[in-house]
Amino acid sequence: MKIKQNLTTVLSRLGETELTEKLSQKALIRGVSFKINAEKKPFEELLTASYSIAVKNLSLGFKTAILDTETKSNISQIADYFTNPQKRWIGLLGNWGNGKTTMFHALNIAIKFMLDNGLSRMSEIPIYSSFELSNTENACYKKALNCYALCIDDLGKEPTEACFTTPTINVLTERYRKALFTCFTSNMKPDQFRPKHGSTVAS
Repeated sequence: MKIKQNLTTVLSRLGETELTEKLSQKALIRGVSFKINAEKKPFEELLTASYSIAVKNLSLGFKTAILDTETKSNISQIADYFTNPQKRWIGLLGNWGNGKTTMFHALNIAIKFMLDNGLSRMSEIPIYSSFELSNTENACYKKALNCYALCIDDLGKEPTEACFTTPTINVLTERYRKALFTCFTSNMKPDQFRPKHGSTVAS
């Protein structure tokens, strides 16, 4: 049976309580592919449920996630990217508190769910802050240069001094050169990337 059929079956037989419990479980890290082998619709359903769990896990002060039009659109686009990947870079831009970081935590929750149920061998995506990557002595800096997939949180929050921005630019440039899947969140506007991070991100 194909994975996309399994995912639909698993989701259809799980109630809200059981789904919440399963989404909260830890999963083994295995596999190296960034593509989700499922149809978009069931994965979007799973990602929507995962987003609600992420809101609760991150202690954001909400008992339930507010799935407004923009959030639903973002979930739909992320589901599309991962079930039918056409790009190797995803950037979520916007003001603080609009759910950018939560979205990628939700993605990892969904990935863990699929691992728990034997539906995928994809491992969760490391999420590092741009501040962490601005220090070449941090272990995450070296991992970020070569890991199969990466999420950089708050790109642009690193100090403006060249000694801090250069390592971050190095990570972005190296991952671009190797065609490694990279996603990031930022409060910056599109026209602010080129002066600080160069043409790799700006393009």
